[in-house]
Amino acid sequence: MLAATRRGDTDSYLRALVLAEVLIPVTDRAAARNGPTTGWRTVEAYGEPSIPMFTSRRRLAERLGDVPFRTEGALDVIRRWPDPT
Repeated sequence: MLAATRRGDTDSYLRALVLAEVLIPVTDRAAARNGPTTGWRTVEAYGEPSIPMFTSRRRLAERLGDVPFRTEGALDVIRRWPDPT
């Protein structure tokens, strides 16, 4: 993904991301239950609630500190993304 970013190759970046394992921050309560898709932690981005995804623990910790998370396939996350309506 880094190489694709450096090349400005958006298609390769997105293909790699879809196949990647991502870290999804979850609430403390959800971490205790350990059920799929329950309790994804939300953050505000551009004035809207968002669900952050990270590709490394380091980046997650830089942004959110020491929070519980789940590792999931990015494509699985996309398939289960909440409907905003």
